[in-house]
Amino acid sequence: MANDETTAADDLMSMLVELLQRLEAEAEGSVNMEDMETARQLMHSFMELKLKKAANNSDQDMVVPVEFICPATKKLMVDPVTNSSSGTYDRASLKEQVNFIPNRLLRNMIENWCKEHSIHLPESSNYNEEEEEEDDDLLHMLEKISSTSDQKDYAKKLRQSIEVKPSIRAKFAESDDAVEKLVNVLSQIDPQHYGLKEDIIAMITSLCFHDDGIKSRVVATTSPSAIQLLISALSGPRMPYASVRVRAGAAAALSSICTNDLFKEQIGQLEPFEPLVRLVNEGVDFAVEEAVIAIHKLCSVESNKVKAITDGVVEMCVTSFLGAEMFKHKTIGNEPIDLLLLLSTNELAVDRMVVDAVLYLLPLLYNHQNPLIKKNIELILNRICLRYPDSHNLKENLATWQQEIEEKVKNDMQNSTGGQLQGHDEWVNETTEDVIERLSRASAARRHD
Repeated sequence: MANDETTAADDLMSMLVELLQRLEAEAEGSVNMEDMETARQLMHSFMELKLKKAANNSDQDMVVPVEFICPATKKLMVDPVTNSSSGTYDRASLKEQVNFIPNRLLRNMIENWCKEHSIHLPESSNYNEEEEEEDDDLLHMLEKISSTSDQKDYAKKLRQSIEVKPSIRAKFAESDDAVEKLVNVLSQIDPQHYGLKEDIIAMITSLCFHDDGIKSRVVATTSPSAIQLLISALSGPRMPYASVRVRAGAAAALSSICTNDLFKEQIGQLEPFEPLVRLVNEGVDFAVEEAVIAIHKLCSVESNKVKAITDGVVEMCVTSFLGAEMFKHKTIGNEPIDLLLLLSTNELAVDRMVVDAVLYLLPLLYNHQNPLIKKNIELILNRICLRYPDSHNLKENLATWQQEIEEKVKNDMQNSTGGQLQGHDEWVNETTEDVIERLSRASAARRHD
């Protein structure tokens, strides 16, 4: 196509040059008007062709974001709709539209992109009246969730709408009592109705994540208190698995609210740490992640640290993380070390760390591959030594660690030569002495400062 356009433009230019040369050669006053009209038409055709070529080149240079392309038509979506299991498509490409809901956030992004690139996007004409009525009747949906036998289906539908439709979240923000009604629904759910409870908590999480005004209203609820309901949800049973999902969702909801110190202090006053610690100690991966994030955010406020330490956060870090197999295989993440570092500014936390934590921290200091983790471990150990420069417990743990390393080396090297074993023993001794010397030097330097 591009070559054809170039050839046609060259031909038109040749014809135009030839005609202009002939006109120039003609005597003044004897110009043929037909030749002049032909020249004008040739110039017009030549300019149209050049503009068309430039437009095509511009289209080729412009890359449409892949998330704006319909997987079925491979074209820019006009009316994106979403299904949790199937993904997002342009509505016009679907034969069956059951369970698909408009993705208005994506539609807004596409509209903004088209405006930036001067592209005309047709108006979306396929939103049906039922969907518009749902948007306008939010309170009716909340009543359905709280009072009908189909409440689970309505909850699923409203949850999806809240997660993907900014317009629905805006209606919550505009409504005088929608947030309170949602919290009230949570307070009335049967404790064993895990699926419905998970959906309601997920709605609260999504609303708080996207809108600070809604977050403030959630915190302000009193009869019942949304925060107290979320903490109560944390305290559910370990089984069935659906209960763990509810508890993890409650931890995520608390995290979404923990965006300022005032909210963190209010949550801390309602005793969230014991159920969060229990959730971590149970060891279900996705629940552990949500609970640790919530604990870390809450502990960033000084007034919450003593509560967290008293409820076993230090021991949680040691037993559920530092002593776990994943640490021995160097797959540790940042979370437990970050938590211990955060808490190590408190003397009560240091008192609890010096008994057991050092035993696990010292090998990590030398064996772990992550330089940030190693640096944070050094800071924790320095703070321990600053408080206990001559601690019997610290020396005891150092000696225990040295003994365990020596036994491990001997077991690993039992079939090796004596020279090799002796080399490893020397390495262990030198490493331990180096740790003690470094910690003592750091402690002395801090006391001097």
